[in-house]
Amino acid sequence: MTNVIDFPGPDGAKGKRGDFFAVDRRAWARACGLGMNAAVAYLVLARFSGPDQRTTKAGTNAVETYTGISRQRAKAAVAALEQNGLITAAEGITRKIVPAHEVRGCEGYPLPKFDDQEDELLVTLMCGETYVPPRGDREWKGWANPRTVAGYLVNKGWAREAGNNHFIPTPYDAKKAAEPDWTWLPNALVTGADNETPPVELVRGTQDVMTLRLLVDLYHAQSLTSDGGIHWRRIRQEFTRAKVGERGPFVVWGFVAGSSMTWPTTPFTAPHMIGRNSKGPDGKERDEGWPLFWDRWGTLTRLGLVEKVGHLIEADTGEAEIIHPYAIGNGEPIEQEAREQAHAAGRAMVTDGQYEWAKNHFGQAPWLAPVPAHMANVQMVGIARLKYRPRTALTAAWWAETQDRCKGHIERYTKLRAGIALGSTAAAGSC
Repeated sequence: MTNVIDFPGPDGAKGKRGDFFAVDRRAWARACGLGMNAAVAYLVLARFSGPDQRTTKAGTNAVETYTGISRQRAKAAVAALEQNGLITAAEGITRKIVPAHEVRGCEGYPLPKFDDQEDELLVTLMCGETYVPPRGDREWKGWANPRTVAGYLVNKGWAREAGNNHFIPTPYDAKKAAEPDWTWLPNALVTGADNETPPVELVRGTQDVMTLRLLVDLYHAQSLTSDGGIHWRRIRQEFTRAKVGERGPFVVWGFVAGSSMTWPTTPFTAPHMIGRNSKGPDGKERDEGWPLFWDRWGTLTRLGLVEKVGHLIEADTGEAEIIHPYAIGNGEPIEQEAREQAHAAGRAMVTDGQYEWAKNHFGQAPWLAPVPAHMANVQMVGIARLKYRPRTALTAAWWAETQDRCKGHIERYTKLRAGIALGSTAAAGSC
């Protein structure tokens, strides 16, 4: 698959700018709740929106043109979006994509009004007290069980459970709710690139709307400039490591790729959890939604829409920084070159016996990287990165920084190997 990228190519030619659009994360979740065709139609309409991301001239014709949805079903999908308040009916040739906080059922929609007794309950909750319905002369709405009453408030959206039978009121900040929570997407996601089948159409073929939701949710989670993709503390490919050798001020670490992992509270995994646990083959209790999530993740990787690119990082913490990409079988050519030079330098710094020990230890030949000895917590992770990328200034900035970072480390590893040939490691510098 050809990468859709927004940065200068090897010849310095500038990429075209502005080929992106946005959907509000909250409205997108609501659209997915209406089924695959409605979700696809929502993306198509948003793809042809104006700079404000609110006005679109697209409709049934666009859905039929850019997807495999038949005209009758495309019309029904657009009608479903209208009926559920996600878009307005066409006025002439334009429609409005309704802000999420104005769409019933969306996160951010105003809470329903409540009566005096309900207000009394909320005030009690805000005071941090446990509500107990009056006994004897009256019950609250026919209920005497405090938990039943609290459950009523939760179902209405006025409160949420805080654990240990404690409930707190749900705050509503109208100003904050009106602020869009944009997910920026490349136009090619809907309309394709280089005569390829558009990614949205590929995923539509699965007929699993949650796979499509996952794809878009991953874009919301991705930050190329800060994290090189999706932060490794959200989802990642794990690597095992072992110290293979030392030379001068450097330690040579070996790494072998392992399985992927994520967490149930991550925003893009939580919608796939179903709240019911069962024991896995290892005897551990897990949400029964996990197989569904990993099946969907696997579909996106098999379609080439997301990849896990190796990166050498300072430590496996939320505060650590990336040292440089270490692309193994994927990524950009310069990221692969950084891996090749790091491994070659590491191999030059260890003896044949040390390398054989490492192969026996891991059960296979490891990837090597020489790191200054003081960086004892260095680790390798596979960072998830979406293949189609919005043509934005941030994408261009990420690519420029990645090139500079890789070039700097390639030069460092080259000097390190040269120093080894001369019997010294002093010329290598530091990470």
